[in-house]
Formats: sequence, C-alpha cells, structure tokens
Amino acid sequence: TVVNPAKLSSTELSFPFTLNSGISDTEKVVFDVSLSNDDFELFSTRITKNYIPTILYDLNENNAELSATNGHWFERNDEVYKGTKSYSNANDNSNYSNNQSSALTFTSSVTLEPLSEPVVQFFAKWDIEKRYDYVQFQIDAGNGWQPLCGKFTKPGGRVSHPYSFGDGKSNNAQQPTGEALYDGKQNEWVLEEFDLSEFVPEPDPTGFAPPISVNFRFFTFSDASVNGGGFIFDDFRIIDRQSQLILPVEFGNFWAETENTDVLLFWNTETETNNSHFEIQRSIEGDVFETIGTVNGSGTTTIPQHYSFVDEQAAFYSSQIYYRLQQFDEDGSFEYSDIVQVNFSEFEETKIYPNPIRKGRDVKIVNSNGINNIQLYSIDGRLVFSQTNLNTNSIDLRTEQFSKGIYLLIVNDQQHKLIVQ
Repeated sequence: TVVNPAKLSSTELSFPFTLNSGISDTEKVVFDVSLSNDDFELFSTRITKNYIPTILYDLNENNAELSATNGHWFERNDEVYKGTKSYSNANDNSNYSNNQSSALTFTSSVTLEPLSEPVVQFFAKWDIEKRYDYVQFQIDAGNGWQPLCGKFTKPGGRVSHPYSFGDGKSNNAQQPTGEALYDGKQNEWVLEEFDLSEFVPEPDPTGFAPPISVNFRFFTFSDASVNGGGFIFDDFRIIDRQSQLILPVEFGNFWAETENTDVLLFWNTETETNNSHFEIQRSIEGDVFETIGTVNGSGTTTIPQHYSFVDEQAAFYSSQIYYRLQQFDEDGSFEYSDIVQVNFSEFEETKIYPNPIRKGRDVKIVNSNGINNIQLYSIDGRLVFSQTNLNTNSIDLRTEQFSKGIYLLIVNDQQHKLIVQ
C-alpha cells in the first residue's frame, strides 16, 4: 500500500507470494491492482502473467540461424542484453551505413499450431534517423513479407499538417506510409512483443486444422545522408502464452514528440473489444485535463492498431504540457492511459535577453556552442524571419519589423518563446 503519493510520482512496490507446487506450465497468475482515496476507487486493472510459458523458438548464439542479404548486419559484443553477443545493422561502436537496403532472415521456419497464442519477444534499442531511415520486423506466412506491429513500432511517414511552416516537407516517401517500423531513438533496452494470433490456423467444424510454417526477418533501409547507432536486438524467442483478453482495450505505448510549435501524439493498442473512441486530453499543471480532440477506435480486433493526433501550436500554451487518453467503450464505460509530459524548453544552452522585449529594440541571442540557424514563427504558424549558416556565438535580432505578440523562436532546432511588447 502507498499512502499519500505525490502528484505524477512513480513508486515500485514488492510483496511476497507463494505459488502452488502443482502449478502447470503456462498456467495463469492473476493480480488485481487498484488505486483509491478515502472516498472511492480511482482506478483498477487486472494483470495476468503466465508461469514459464512454452518456448516455441529460441535464438541461440549460433550464426547459422541467421542469413544476411546485401550485408549490413553484424554480431555485436559492445552492446548486449544477455549472453555474449547481440545483432545489429551497425558494427561495434559504429553507425549504420548510408544507402543500405538489407534483410537479416531467420533460416529456420516456425510452426504455429491451432489454438495456440504465439508471441515474438526480444529486447531492443535503437538510434535511427527519424522519419527517413527505418527498420521493420517482418513475417512471411505464405503471402510474401509483411511488417508486424509491436509495442514500440510506429506508423511510417511524417504526420501530415494543415500547414508546412514553409519548410517544404510533406509525407516522407522513403518510409512506407502507415506501415509499422522503428525510427528515432530508444536509448535503453526495452522488451518488444508481437502477437501472432492472427496467423494461427483456425479449426474447421470437425476440429481439424493443419499447422502452418512462418518465417521472420529484420529489414533495414537508409538514405544517402544522416545515420545513427543503428538497431540492436538480443534474446530473441517465440513463446506460446495461451493468454486471454482481460481489458476491453489493452494499451501498448503512448508517447509524444515535438515538431516546431506542434505536439505529435502516438499510441497503439494490442487488442480492442467494443472500443468506441479515444478522447485526447491536455493539462498545463498535470492535474486538471481538458479534451482537445477525438479519434475513433477500431471496435473489436485482436490485431495491434496504431493511432496519432496533432496538437497544433501547443508551444504557445505552455513550455511544459501533460497529455493523457480517455478510452471509451461502446457501452460508455472508460479507462485512462498513462500520462506523458512534453517540455518545449528542455534546452538550456541558448540565452535570449531581454525577453519580453520592447518593439524596436534589439534582442540578443547567445549560445556558447555556436548559432547556425534561426527561425521565428508567429502565433498563427507563419514563418516571419529566417537566417541560416550564421556560424556565430551571438546575434542581435532587430524587432522593429515584427508586430507585438508571442513568437516561437527556433535556434539550432531548440524551441523558445519570444514576447514582443
């Protein structure tokens, strides 16, 4: 029990329990968790675990189980989760190559039996150029390779905007739009999972269904410029967890990214039962939330789903914003997601003064690491000033040409609020 927790705090609890000595392999262990105050219950959920799930496939440290096409896949010894090696599209202490298109294929097929609930699991971390390069985990169940949606994948392509801020960007053609993939940065190891239930054969009326064989691979693509530390995976296995649906909607991940003045929200679900819609809610202080938009759910499905939402010009509300999702079932019942925080002022090295500035005076911008480019946007999203290739540590920006109001000042991709009075 936790008494009087601080707002938005995170607490780890431990408690002893003893399993029955006669527990069977894959038998479920159920935990009921609730959060309440002195008056009523605020939240409750049920978590189901399995005791020693059946392992259908376990990648050992034998390279014969993997085959790389066009090269660009390597053993790594500098970054491992368990054992002595991991696998990556980048070599030890190096970035991945530009202009690569390569697959790492598992040479052994995996058999999926009727009535099973197979799940792919592996630990991964990645550093991939966002919205351009990507890695996919793919399956071939007899109809060619297709990407799979996991807990940490995101839909490919750039989120569309009603305006472009003058940068000329549009949906990125190099990433397959809408397909599940990895990009951006994940610096710590995470346990990734892919539910293969949709590929399990269904028995006919007589109860017969032949098993099917499937194949897996990782696919990587990079363009001609900008790269990173690559995609690394370890401890790959496929289990049969024989699980059942517990919650109407089983959330995967919910995360936020900033782009100019906007906040891009992404989330996915593992399964849905009678899911009506999601309300996207925003808070400045982290306690009182308001609904700012709605996204329709997918009804009932066991196939993972991806969703996104753009909170336009969010930077003008506050430098720190909180978001959550309220998911509604078709019968009106609901549950909340975790809360995510966005910080538009996370970069401290740039100094801007005076701020607020009186119209007609010069505002000084200083950065000891150097200033390369500056953009200034009005509150309605118009680009009103831009300079590039400055190569200086300080600059005086004249404000007589600007109207009084609130502006978004971007220095070396760092976002700041500038007020002209």
